[in-house]
Amino acid sequence: EDDYQYDAGNSDYDELPEFRHEESQDSCKLVSGDIVQHEIFGRGRVIKIAPSSDTVHVDFNRVGMKKLALEYANLEKVEGSCR
Repeated sequence: EDDYQYDAGNSDYDELPEFRHEESQDSCKLVSGDIVQHEIFGRGRVIKIAPSSDTVHVDFNRVGMKKLALEYANLEKVEGSCR
């Protein structure tokens, strides 16, 4: 009878390295009033950043207000100062 149980000891599988999200050295933190660009939603203005929930509220020109997870939003700062 065939045994199809997984045996980690006999695996050639190497563990994947832990993924780390690293900000580039020249990136600036978003602040209210910044103009940002999003791949899908287009250009918008940061209205509010909620650090406690890691979300950003952006009023986009084409689609209106969106609440996005900062970690996954991939927002590019178009206008605004670095603080």
